[in-house]
Amino acid sequence: MIRVNEELDSIDLEIVDRLEQEGYRKQRIANQIGLSRYTISRRIKALFHKGIINGGQVILNPLIQNNARITLAEFKTNPHEPWIARSLMNDENCDILYGITGEYSLFARFKLCDEIEFDKFLKRIDIMMANTLFKKYQFIHVIECFKENGIIIKEKQPFNHKVDRIDCIILQVLKNQQRFINKPRPMTSMDVSRVLTRMNLPLSQPAVFRRIQRLKQVEIILKEGVRINYHKLGFQTRFIMKVKVNPRVYRSMAREHLAPMKEITDLYRTNEDYGLLAFVLVRDVNNYSNFLTQLYDTTNIIDTYSTLVLDNQTNKQTISN
Repeated sequence: MIRVNEELDSIDLEIVDRLEQEGYRKQRIANQIGLSRYTISRRIKALFHKGIINGGQVILNPLIQNNARITLAEFKTNPHEPWIARSLMNDENCDILYGITGEYSLFARFKLCDEIEFDKFLKRIDIMMANTLFKKYQFIHVIECFKENGIIIKEKQPFNHKVDRIDCIILQVLKNQQRFINKPRPMTSMDVSRVLTRMNLPLSQPAVFRRIQRLKQVEIILKEGVRINYHKLGFQTRFIMKVKVNPRVYRSMAREHLAPMKEITDLYRTNEDYGLLAFVLVRDVNNYSNFLTQLYDTTNIIDTYSTLVLDNQTNKQTISN
């Protein structure tokens, strides 16, 4: 998947590839490549300083967080209203913000822990948009998630683990960890403990560690990894693609045909007429054309609607330790 970059040698590229596949597991990567853990650490730090790695991240399972919901939204803005993008970027629930072509100017993804949080979020957005020129925006309800951050999500299974308020706060900190640390690795339990203390929620490092381990065991936290700057690796074109398929085969088309495609990083069933929505990452428009040709290699795809992503405006502010 990785394009050769003049700043990177073959070992750097292999490390990035392993980080993408394995997550942040330095000893395993060292064993696979045949280098020492120290050498892997040194190269990861160098990749961080070159901007290939943009810090740590955790991949959360969107299906089994307690009452969790994913909300997508489109906003029409005026070029003289840059404060709208800044306001959305600073919203703790927003983890993706794209500038896009078409009728709307901004596309955002929000992760909310429960209905109470959703109500507060909705009120914030309504108040914000009431002060804009166009006052035009719409929410897209996600019914089901098939793939996110490059990971295919298993079908939802019966799940009894209760995520309490402290778990939700820990997950929120982990999701937005680039606001709190500026390092080429995911947050540790000690990092989280320090952040919670600053939030007037003192929780010891061992207590945080136990909670994070439990969240991993029940597959709420799927993977700890790093954010990779694919733009610097040659993947410079992103589309938001809405897909209309034969209603009889929505789920099977999503799981068997679309989710396995490496170009699709995220895939959702939504409440719209074009009932599947995907984020697609390719090198250029020609690659996207080839991707669409491959996509239509079935009679069950009725139509697609593509929106070009102009820029990724997601930029959480980093707070030093």
